[in-house]
Amino acid sequence: MKEKIGPSLLLAALLQSGAMQLPAAEYDVKKDGTGDFTAIQDAIDASRHGDVIVVHPGQFYENIRFNGKNIILRSTDPPDRDIVKVTIIDGDGVTSVITLDGTESSESAISGVTIMNGDADFGGGIRGNGAETTISHCSIEANHAISGGAVMDCDGRIASCTVELNSAING
Repeated sequence: MKEKIGPSLLLAALLQSGAMQLPAAEYDVKKDGTGDFTAIQDAIDASRHGDVIVVHPGQFYENIRFNGKNIILRSTDPPDRDIVKVTIIDGDGVTSVITLDGTESSESAISGVTIMNGDADFGGGIRGNGAETTISHCSIEANHAISGGAVMDCDGRIASCTVELNSAING
């Protein structure tokens, strides 16, 4: 006698095996609660490879980790400098503002946000750990570290970014 597999069990098996993939999701992060999330890290935690996290204007006091996910983190309009100025991830002097695990590929990206007030041993603004993440249209400012005040150990492409007022003890 053959066992019947229900539709939901079959769907779960196909997703787990990688034979079927859901389309990428896009999550909106808004401070006022009208988006999918109010915190960037919550959106990252809910995301999976290929997803896009759109950060709306506001100052987010967070220290975020990509957790090895190939995701895109961007503002509502990355090339618009006025949007970049008001879409701020502020590390509040705690540690690196953004930490990558190092396994993120060139399919991951950070674009169109201001990254500021990080204070860490390595990579005050962004600690890359060898990740190939693309960083573009960002303003990386007022970060401090022992090594790599703005960015450290990012092997991805960095383009069209403003980097200013960062400091490092060891250069």
